[in-house]
Amino acid sequence: MFSHLKRSESDAPVPLQSKSSMEVPRLQDESTAGQQRSLTSSVIGPELTISGNLITKGQVQIDGDIEGDVHGIYVLVSEGGSITGLISAEEIIVRGRVMGSIHGKRVMLKSSCHVAADVFHDSLTIEDGAAFEGQAHRSAKLVPQEIPAALNQR
Repeated sequence: MFSHLKRSESDAPVPLQSKSSMEVPRLQDESTAGQQRSLTSSVIGPELTISGNLITKGQVQIDGDIEGDVHGIYVLVSEGGSITGLISAEEIIVRGRVMGSIHGKRVMLKSSCHVAADVFHDSLTIEDGAAFEGQAHRSAKLVPQEIPAALNQR
């Protein structure tokens, strides 16, 4: 019935990319002179507010607001980001606002941050200009045991 219609190349269906073939943005790893980590990154955009806990097996960049706990491997709170709750990760970089508690093996408080939290760490770096109110505790129990359990529940 419609066999007389010609199909142009622009009408051809476009194959969808699978998740595995799509390029995933990576957070810059400041600990290894700019090299990038091979973990999948997630970004919480500046227009997003989350009320609840966030659990990731990779790295997460927080540009928006989170009212709840954040558990991951690497957590970056950017200058526009804020977290009210617990942050628990192997490496935590804070450029924005955190109110609550921070538990990490390596914690970096950058000059633009505003932190009102107790920090439990193995290594802590506080840059000049960082606003930090709370206590810093060097701890043998670096990352709480409930984190691996929370990650495995998914």
